[in-house]
Amino acid sequence: MFILWHTSKTEEDPKLIGAYSSQDEAISARELALLLPGFSDTDNGQFTIDRYQLNVDHWTEGFVDGQR
Repeated sequence: MFILWHTSKTEEDPKLIGAYSSQDEAISARELALLLPGFSDTDNGQFTIDRYQLNVDHWTEGFVDGQR
C-alpha cells in the first residue's frame, strides 16, 4: 500500500490524500492533487509517498505523553 501525504510549510498537520495499491496510482493521485487549489501552489508544501505493508504493526513501542 502507498500513502500519499501533503505537508504544508504553514500548517503542522499533514494532510492524508489517500491510500493506493501501487506507487504509480499514488503518483497519479499526486498529479491530480497538484491541479487543486492550495496544492497547486508549489511553494505551499510538498507531497510524500510512503510505502506501508498491510497486516503489520507499524508502531511497536509505547509513547510518552508530553502534556503531563
